[in-house]
Amino acid sequence: MIKKLLVAVDGSPEAEKAARYALKLGRAYDASVTALNVIGVEPPIEREDERKSKEILSHIKEIAKKAKANCKTKSRIDPIVHRGILDEADEGGYDLIIIGSKGLTGIKRMVMGSVAENVARHANCPVTVIR
Repeated sequence: MIKKLLVAVDGSPEAEKAARYALKLGRAYDASVTALNVIGVEPPIEREDERKSKEILSHIKEIAKKAKANCKTKSRIDPIVHRGILDEADEGGYDLIIIGSKGLTGIKRMVMGSVAENVARHANCPVTVIR
């Protein structure tokens, strides 16, 4: 049974699609949804990085509000973004991770972005990759 969903968001169009999917799934299963933005830098973080993260998560909250869905938001600092997502999933006991196929990494992979690929390969729970 799906009770806790984690959706990774980075401000990309694919991440927004993943968030919308997670919110619909959360409503269908009456599951909690947490949107996570990993700030991919070494601490200490710059104010600009923190501002961008808050902006991304605020946008997801607006989408959730319009969809009449509940969504918690969380940011995490980890220079290795996929590790931040995996650690959050393990620590939070999530049942499913939802992630966009490509993000804002700047590196375009043919089929799937490196963050999504690493999350899908190493997660201890199911992962849904949204295209």
